[in-house]
Amino acid sequence: MKKEHPHAQVLRWIADGENVEVDAERWTTLGLRPDQFLISLIRGGLSSSWQFRIKPKTITVGDREIEAPVMSGPGYYITDHGTVYRWFDEPGLNPQIDLQKLGRVFATEEAARAAQEAITALLTKEPS
Repeated sequence: MKKEHPHAQVLRWIADGENVEVDAERWTTLGLRPDQFLISLIRGGLSSSWQFRIKPKTITVGDREIEAPVMSGPGYYITDHGTVYRWFDEPGLNPQIDLQKLGRVFATEEAARAAQEAITALLTKEPS
């Protein structure tokens, strides 16, 4: 059986037209013409320790741009008291309170905190 290229998933994302980011000390978008980078990716000339992701979708709350909530799969949410919990997206866990349908589950703890801060600023009319 053939071994899959180490960056096959990244190449599929690029082929599908996704905005792909690479973690090279900070998340950086590859851009519309990642020619040299793409050639290195295909040839395997990049470090296997580099991480790639699809650029997160964003929404605007007040005058702040934050990551959009995730509508399926695991994530994080913050209670009204500021405690962070992991959301496991298990069916039947608590059908009365589906936090994903309410838009309160985010991919990372940092995104959940940023959303809470943006909403608080909007409600209290604090400048950002």
